[in-house]
Amino acid sequence: MTPRAARSLLFALAILTPGAVAAQPAPTAPPAIAPLPPAAVLHVAPRVSLRAVPWPELAGLEPAVREALQRASAALAAGASDSAAHGELGRLFHAHGFPTAAEACYANAADLALDDFRWPHLRGLALLEEQRLEEAAGAFAEAFSRRPYYPALLRQARLAQELGDFAQTNALLAVAVAHAPNDPALLALLGEQAALEGDDRAAVDLLSRALAFAPGATRLHYPLALSYRALGDVAAADRHLALAGRVGIVPLDPLADEVRARRVGATAWDLEGQRALQAGDAAAAARAFRKALESRPDDPALRNRLRAAEAAPPGEKR
Repeated sequence: MTPRAARSLLFALAILTPGAVAAQPAPTAPPAIAPLPPAAVLHVAPRVSLRAVPWPELAGLEPAVREALQRASAALAAGASDSAAHGELGRLFHAHGFPTAAEACYANAADLALDDFRWPHLRGLALLEEQRLEEAAGAFAEAFSRRPYYPALLRQARLAQELGDFAQTNALLAVAVAHAPNDPALLALLGEQAALEGDDRAAVDLLSRALAFAPGATRLHYPLALSYRALGDVAAADRHLALAGRVGIVPLDPLADEVRARRVGATAWDLEGQRALQAGDAAAAARAFRKALESRPDDPALRNRLRAAEAAPPGEKR
């Protein structure tokens, strides 16, 4: 794999790898407001001006990745107006670190299937990787308008927060609270929002509850420490600062999981494992290295990394 492709894929793992950013228990309420629809498209737009897909350089990729992309491209050529074919090629690009190509495929799929929420949601994830935050927020809003998919709601709320629109953030969070009040990803977002608005007592309560559900989310210790310090509890602040790490928490997202499941070969899993290990999530790192070894069982470097992950304490930061 070329260095450029490797960097792109490594960044993609931040979006698509829940295990590398805090495995979380299932919330009390289900993570989706409504069940996923069948794969069949509900409504097809007959006349759509499709985007050209910027085909990336594949020369440095593993043969298994090249072959998967070529098969999906051939299937698309056989059915250019098939939204599922555009979406599948997009998921393969996305899974292997090509968000620009994936975004164009998802946009085409979304335009061809006007009732299918999957493609605008996945387009939002690809746009996030390109740091196109306002466009990503719009894509998640479009996905939620097509079907009330809970992860799209939380993604949109997070982006509204990052873009400084607290009124929109709170409006979206109110909808989320009505659906899944004990979702740890929601509790973390609520706690961070409370801290941003100066309500440190609420922030302490919410962030502490999020950590109770997802104790591996070490990144939450930092804002929790700041809120304790603002409240004058220096001992608690110091205790949480000592525990702060880089493992965050993301919403459970079956659509993102579907993208991740399309990874082939060893490289993607190897990079995921390295990122997880650096973030301090040894268990997730070990799982990823085992997946990589399924494709390259005789790779000594992979085996060494797996041994390091297995030997590391579960919460160790590196």
